[in-house]
Amino acid sequence: MGVDIPVHVPTLFPQVAADRGPAGPLVLSFGRVVAAGVAAAPTQLRTGCRAGAATRAIGAVGDGRRSAEVPPPRIDTVVEVNGFLDEGVWTQAARLTDFTQYTPTDGQLARNRTEVLTWYSPTAIHFGVRAYAEPGSVRARLTERDRGIIADDYIEIQLGTFNDRRRAFVFAVNPLGVQADGALSEGSRQRFAGFEGDRGGREQADLSPDYTFDSRGRVTDFGYEVEVRIPFRSLRYQEAARQDWSLQVIRKVAASGSEDTWAPARRAAPSFVAQGGTLVGLTGIRRGFLLELNPIVTSSIEGSPFVERWRYGGGRPEPGVNFKLGLSTNVTRAVFLRVVGECRAVKRDSLRDDTRTNLPILIRGADGVYRREPALGFERNDFQADFLFSYQPTPGTVVFAGYGSSLTESEAFRFRGLSRTRDGFFAKLSYLFRL
Repeated sequence: MGVDIPVHVPTLFPQVAADRGPAGPLVLSFGRVVAAGVAAAPTQLRTGCRAGAATRAIGAVGDGRRSAEVPPPRIDTVVEVNGFLDEGVWTQAARLTDFTQYTPTDGQLARNRTEVLTWYSPTAIHFGVRAYAEPGSVRARLTERDRGIIADDYIEIQLGTFNDRRRAFVFAVNPLGVQADGALSEGSRQRFAGFEGDRGGREQADLSPDYTFDSRGRVTDFGYEVEVRIPFRSLRYQEAARQDWSLQVIRKVAASGSEDTWAPARRAAPSFVAQGGTLVGLTGIRRGFLLELNPIVTSSIEGSPFVERWRYGGGRPEPGVNFKLGLSTNVTRAVFLRVVGECRAVKRDSLRDDTRTNLPILIRGADGVYRREPALGFERNDFQADFLFSYQPTPGTVVFAGYGSSLTESEAFRFRGLSRTRDGFFAKLSYLFRL
C-alpha cells in the first residue's frame, strides 16, 4: 500500500520544473517517484513523461556525465522494427541518459531530455530513442535520404567498431525514420555540424556509402520515438571474441538549432570521435552473408519531329536486375576469406543516343519512314567477382592476396557465353616492427 504526497516542484526540484513544462503534477509515492502518472525506478526521477510514454527499464545505465561506458545486453531474439518500444526486450536494454549540450554552449545540461535504449542480438545491434520536446516543436518531413534531413530534428549514432577513436560509421534518422548514413574518418579537417554547414565542431562524414539498416519513427505527444536496427553484416569490425566499440549519440533540435551528445564533448577538442563513450563487452556476434536483389523495370515514351508532325513511340518495358552476394568468414583466428559476387542484367528494345538525349536512334527505311530497328536492340549481362584472402600468423604480420574478374555476355538473362573483360591480382605483406 503506497502513500502519495503532492510536491511543489519549483521548491524541491527547480531544474525539473524548468525542463518538464506543463506535463502534469509531480507526486512522490512511497518507495518510488511518479511523474505525470508514469512510474520510475526508486532512485530515478523521470521528467517530461506522459502517461504510457515510457517503459520501465532494468538494464545497465550509462550516465553520460559520470561514466560514458555501458555493457549492452546480448539477447538472442528478433523484434519488428516499427517505431514502438513496447516489446519486452526493451525493458532489458541498457539505457543511455543525461545528455549534455554540444552546441551552442558545450558542457551545459541539455535542455531537452533524451533516453537511448540499446541491446544486441547475434546478428544486429538495436537502438531505441525517446526524445522529449515541447508540444508542436518537433520538425519532421518525409524527404530524401542523407541531406534531406538537414532541416529536421534527428538522432545521429556514431559507431566506432575498431575503437580506434578516429573512425566511425554514422547512422542518422529523423522522427519519421528517414535515414542518413556515411563513414567518418577524422583527419580531413573539414569541419561541419551534423549533416549541414560549419559550426566549428566536427569533421565531415562521407555520405556516399548507403548501408543497409532498418529504422522507423513516430511523433508522439511527449516528443518523438525512433527505433533503429543495424545488421552486423553492414559493418566492418574486429575479429576479437570480446569487443569494445566507441559510441556517440547526437541529438539535433531543429527548433533551437542546438545539438546534445550522450558523452560530453568539447568543441575546442582536437577530436570529436575520441570524446565518445564506449559499448563494452560485445561477444558472440556474427556477420553472416549479404544477399541483395534489385529488379528494375523501365518504360518510356519518346517523341521526335517527323515531316510536319511529331511521332511518338516506345512504352515497351526494359527489364534489368542487380544482384549482389557477399560472404566473409574467419576460417580460423588466423585465416580470413571474403567472396563478393555482383551481377547486372540489362535489356533495351533499341539503340539509344546515350551521350545526349537517351532517345532511340531511328533508321530510315526504303519507304522513307524513320523507325526503330528491333534487330539493333541492346542487351547484356555483366558479372564481377572479387576474392580476398588474408593470413595473420602473429599479431602485426599479415599476408593479403586478392583476385577480381569482370565478365560480360551479349544476351541478357541467358548466362551461356560469358567472356572475361578484366582481371586483377592483388598481394600485400605487412609486418609490424616494435622498437
